[in-house]
Amino acid sequence: MGYLEITAIVFACISAVFAIFTAHYFFFTIIGIFARKKFKPREEKLRYGIVIGARNEETVIAALIDSIKSNNYPQDKIEIFVAAHNCTDRTAEIAREHGATVYEYDNPDERTVGYAYKYIFDCIDRDFGTMSFDGFFIINADNVLTPDYISKMNDAFLHYDKKNVITSYRNSGNIGDNYMSCLYGLYFLSACRFEARGRTLCNCSTRVSGTGYVMPSELVKDGWEYVTLTEDWEFTADKIARGHKVMHCDEAEFFDEQPTTVPVMLRQRMRWARGHTLVFFTKYFKLLKSIFTPKRKGGAANKYSAYDISVAIMPLGAIAVFTWLAHRAVSAFRLRSGGRLGLVRYHIRDRLRYIVSFIVFFGRIARHTRAQKNTQGRFFQNDRRIAAVPVLFVTQRHTRRRVAVCKKSRLEGDTA
Repeated sequence: MGYLEITAIVFACISAVFAIFTAHYFFFTIIGIFARKKFKPREEKLRYGIVIGARNEETVIAALIDSIKSNNYPQDKIEIFVAAHNCTDRTAEIAREHGATVYEYDNPDERTVGYAYKYIFDCIDRDFGTMSFDGFFIINADNVLTPDYISKMNDAFLHYDKKNVITSYRNSGNIGDNYMSCLYGLYFLSACRFEARGRTLCNCSTRVSGTGYVMPSELVKDGWEYVTLTEDWEFTADKIARGHKVMHCDEAEFFDEQPTTVPVMLRQRMRWARGHTLVFFTKYFKLLKSIFTPKRKGGAANKYSAYDISVAIMPLGAIAVFTWLAHRAVSAFRLRSGGRLGLVRYHIRDRLRYIVSFIVFFGRIARHTRAQKNTQGRFFQNDRRIAAVPVLFVTQRHTRRRVAVCKKSRLEGDTA
């Protein structure tokens, strides 16, 4: 057995270990594609506080508040709270004009929305009493709710006896603007179908994605404590480690505005990456401890949920890239000594082909989406978009066949 074969086996074993860690994702995906959990309508209507974090959102805050007020839910059971943090525009004024209770918060050193939540929950407890509400919704200022959103969430919240956090389907409100918003729409669609649905049906906790969720008042009776760049991930990991569950209501849908330019997208992704890494280093070992600690001593009530979220917060993408680069570097070092650098160039071209395949695939979807813009519906309502989906898989198979031929030709040329 040669050097390259041994190297390939070692890195294949490393990859297999991480594949075993995430093998359960496959089952959640299959279940989520073909089924979803529905909740029976309830006559009981609970009292909710709707908390909105807003920073310079004067152009969108009115639409959100109007969508809340137009919900088919008793308005006397709803109280709208807006945390206008570090605003330099008319966000607070417009929110008050539309009937919201507004708390203004200015501290340039505390800029994340988590600090705004921390401040506003203290104000709510002081002025209204946290426990006077059955639960609290967390909504972003640029969201828009469907007319039955609160009713559907209320049904799911009551189904779990007001004990679990309930998330909802996050759709893209501007999916037809360009390829960027189209990709975001696909991402949130996959998160719903491949992550949240299957976990909820299997009674395993899913995760909070940004906003669009309701939680029991009990969870914030002592205030809000999550202030990192990704407070949603931090909230999810901490609550699951403490024995709470996060379930999904697929019928409750809201729309979220997505980035349409590369600079904005990159800033958002960098913020998410930094926050995700911070959550991993601060919550991962707490989750592990909750897995192995008995429930009577404060361990997680659902061990499998704790294990699942501990895998989810691992930087698997960074680990995969590092492993791939290390494999290629070791192989390149050996190939350099053997004079077969052509195979290294093949590996680079191989990856570039995959990148091009993805760009072509999503470019076609974006073109169809822009031509037939429909932001008030789920993504795969358009038949031509459905027809475009197999393009990715066909392109990948075609690429693999070409790569196999190129690799064979390259090896034959090196041997000659």
